[in-house]
Amino acid sequence: MPKVVPDQDLHIGKVRHPRPHANLGSKLPIGEVLDAAVDRYVEFFFLAGLILYYRDFPLFQAVALLALAGSFMVSYSTAKAEALHIPPPPGIMRRPERAFYLTFGAALSTFPIHWLDSYFNFSKPVGYPLLLATFAIAVLSNISAIERLWTIGRAMREREAAAQLQELEEVASEQGAVVMLE
Repeated sequence: MPKVVPDQDLHIGKVRHPRPHANLGSKLPIGEVLDAAVDRYVEFFFLAGLILYYRDFPLFQAVALLALAGSFMVSYSTAKAEALHIPPPPGIMRRPERAFYLTFGAALSTFPIHWLDSYFNFSKPVGYPLLLATFAIAVLSNISAIERLWTIGRAMREREAAAQLQELEEVASEQGAVVMLE
């Protein structure tokens, strides 16, 4: 029976075999799937909670929705690259960074910021540090997702061009011709 062992990378952990002869350092596919699924659910429920909390503030709610969309698109672009056998593009706002921003913003939001509260006078506490962290995620994760998708598209175009060139070279070698590139 596999067991879940905590890991230090902000993920649920590795699923390992308890048998003494098993390679205890290797990840199992089910552990990776469980890890990715739990990460996404946790992030979804955190941001969905913010969307519900800010229901009386449409602008703040839009910020949380954009953060949710950006978070999913960063994860999607990485998964899509892996599915297409393209190295996942580097970029900012991966899961650990987003988790840090949200956790840090939530922790700081427990302390009131009186001068902002008196200036804006909202009907309930806004949690300015968490709102700022959510805004940063909304902007940076969407920029990162767009950059990643652009990089994946470029890699796909390069792959297609290389495949077409190889096809031309094969046809040319069969016919005894030489392919000249300009």
